[in-house]
Amino acid sequence: MAEKTAIKTEIETPVGTLVVETGGTIEEYPRVHVYLVPKGETDRHLVSCVEYDTGSEELRTECYAESFDEPVSIIRYNDGKDLMG
Repeated sequence: MAEKTAIKTEIETPVGTLVVETGGTIEEYPRVHVYLVPKGETDRHLVSCVEYDTGSEELRTECYAESFDEPVSIIRYNDGKDLMG
């Protein structure tokens, strides 16, 4: 199945703009990314990714912290377990 057209929306907050984008395909890691564009900046920073892991067949949320390129926690949806710790 071809990748669908990405959906993008923006939500203003007191600290900046949250940008939400879809990605992937039904067969390959369908997901939603949430980015923050802080006030006065143009670069976006990854806050979280909710995806269906097609390898492990589970829904999970990856959470990021400022200045981290890798997730600081990965929460599995079905049991709430943090796979990072």
